[in-house]
Amino acid sequence: MNAMIIFKMEFYKFFNDKKYMIIAMVLGFSNLIFTLQLYNGLTNLYNNHYYSGSGFGGISTLTFFISFIFLLVYPFHALSIDYKNNVMALMIASGVNRTKLYFAKIGATMIASFLLMLIIIVIPVFVASLFYGEVSRIGSMLDRLISIDYWLGDVDGISPFLHLLSSIISYASVIVIIYTATIFTKGTSKTVLIFLGLIIVANIIMSTFLTPILQLDAYYDPTLAFMCDLVGNIFKIVVFGFLSLRQLNIQSL
Repeated sequence: MNAMIIFKMEFYKFFNDKKYMIIAMVLGFSNLIFTLQLYNGLTNLYNNHYYSGSGFGGISTLTFFISFIFLLVYPFHALSIDYKNNVMALMIASGVNRTKLYFAKIGATMIASFLLMLIIIVIPVFVASLFYGEVSRIGSMLDRLISIDYWLGDVDGISPFLHLLSSIISYASVIVIIYTATIFTKGTSKTVLIFLGLIIVANIIMSTFLTPILQLDAYYDPTLAFMCDLVGNIFKIVVFGFLSLRQLNIQSL
């Protein structure tokens, strides 16, 4: 079984996970309603000096908080579902290569998490902005996003493209550490605790090595801080990726 088939198989689980898809749709619709109400309240505040959406403030804040928690929880669910459903051994026995499965699951989880963020947060805010006549502003923003000059421009000495790349690598390091905790605990309830422990240990180690480097810069060069953060996240991916992949390959299922 080649890597693409394994990836499609993993990605299919995302669309077939009806419970999480329903929750995502409900949260997305709720965020749309409350964002519209927020726009309406701010419009009244600007025109009439009266904010009419105060009754929805607490509910909308709670909904966005729940959305944030949901986006945090989903990777743990996606990476541990095969262990919890006792299908990991069956998949390996059917000829699925463990190494290919490892990378396919990480890739599918990252893409699925991004799609959930679009459904729950980005699309509701985008639609609400269109509804309240922010078309020209959104159009200007989209023009910038599709411009090569924008991505190769300079923001504090670093291009937006590198900022985006750094964000993707940073999130990938988090997913790899989550999967490391999942593999070592076989998806049990201890996964979250192990994940937090690994994050703490990794940050302590990185601070030990990178802080002296940053202290050499008396004027605080943002480029140096950016590169240290980027190198640190790549180091986490390599180290935890090696440990988790090795454990998966020798794990008795």
